[in-house]
Amino acid sequence: MASASSRRTRGLVVGGGIVVLAAAGVGVWSWTRSSDNGTVCSTLRGDSRIQGVLGASYRSDMPCGDLGRALREAATGDRPGAHSKQQARAARTTLEAVGDALGKSGEKDVDDSLRMPLAELMADYVPDTHEILKELDADYVTHLSDGEPWEDRSGVHMTVPNDVLLRVMRSVSASPSAYAVLRNAEGQYAAHTMARIPRTAKGFDLSTPVVGNALAFGALDGIASDVTARLSGQEAAKWNRAVVGALGSAAPEKIPDFKADPADYISATWAKGLNDTTRTDSAAFRSQGAEYLSIWAQGRADGFKPPSKLTEDCLNGQSRKSEEATRSLRAG
Repeated sequence: MASASSRRTRGLVVGGGIVVLAAAGVGVWSWTRSSDNGTVCSTLRGDSRIQGVLGASYRSDMPCGDLGRALREAATGDRPGAHSKQQARAARTTLEAVGDALGKSGEKDVDDSLRMPLAELMADYVPDTHEILKELDADYVTHLSDGEPWEDRSGVHMTVPNDVLLRVMRSVSASPSAYAVLRNAEGQYAAHTMARIPRTAKGFDLSTPVVGNALAFGALDGIASDVTARLSGQEAAKWNRAVVGALGSAAPEKIPDFKADPADYISATWAKGLNDTTRTDSAAFRSQGAEYLSIWAQGRADGFKPPSKLTEDCLNGQSRKSEEATRSLRAG
């Protein structure tokens, strides 16, 4: 788990990244299906769980955009990455309700006005979504049964089933800017995970966080694959370019020094490499976990060379998780 200080740092980074990515996404939404009264939004308005989350702010005639923003605010509050149990409960309930609404309607995408608010909500919970996507932390399995948020030294946490999170993430990713928010949040968090690895780490202490990052990236690869598979060739190319452009625009102009900010060094170095691609199924994306390991090793500048087996495990793990996510989304 992340330390309390790293959660605060991560929250500030992700919060700023959302603003940049949302701005970068302006102009790429027009080709996606736009609706303010679609099946999912209507279903959510009539869901008693959603009414409970919003309380006095709920209205049965809320425009879809207002509904999305109200749900985001109920779950995230005013401090990025820091949550009360009530907010975490709101996040969990919202994700479950959206997942159920998608299942009932048979829709793959939520209404256009819901996409960015829900993406921002999930990005604010990236320490939790990271663990849910990679499926290695026993706490997240244990707390599925009681359905309640819990608190430890790193803060308050919530969990939902892996297939529910995948379905909701997929549903907002019809918007390339919303997908970029999710990918950026995971990229920033994974970079902080790398930065916390001690230089002396070996064995599981080294491989667990590194391969865990690759697994989470793989799940996001699977989501991108499902989105583009359902678009025409021209629309898929446009979606891909928009995602790559949004992620590239969020990177700082100058890569920071590794010693001063190892996490930003890792994420910025990777993002700069996107200048050579226009596709989310390129090697830059599909090997992001292994690339983070390589960039971290280079930044250390102490002669450390990643074990070839660990690099191979990252590549294989990311590929496997992508295939698992794609199968789950097709089945759902």
